Amino acid sequence: MAQGARCKEKTPSLVTMAGHEALDKNKILDLSNLRDKITQYLIEMRNYMAEEKKESMASLKDILQGVLSGANMRFNPVDSEIWEIWDEVVGPAIAEHASPSKITKNRLIVHVPESVWLQELEYVSETIKEKLNQRLGRKAIDKIIFRPGSL
Repeated sequence: MAQGARCKEKTPSLVTMAGHEALDKNKILDLSNLRDKITQYLIEMRNYMAEEKKESMASLKDILQGVLSGANMRFNPVDSEIWEIWDEVVGPAIAEHASPSKITKNRLIVHVPESVWLQELEYVSETIKEKLNQRLGRKAIDKIIFRPGSL
């Protein structure tokens, strides 16, 4: 046997790196067709998803208008001013020991880290409520509820 023939036997042209059986040309063509079909499918899916995304995306303006104008709001966005004026209205001593947490249905929840301050603030809650409403120019707060919590 010639040396070239022996080389061909040792290194068949269609053997995988892992040493599996040789693949015939039909199997290679089938794999090639499968790869083409998968590629085409992926392209079609990418295009489909891009179209879906375009159709389903709403502008940020539309989303915000829907959220801010809906009756589903649990608070009036204008009430966020409470956090801006809190320190000035209640003064530095109270502001250091109490912080508004949330407002729902005109009830302002204020966190107070120390029980002593919580008790003291209960006595002045009506005054704080009146000052806040006066500063806001409307009756935004019906009741202030002081709760233990961090600032």
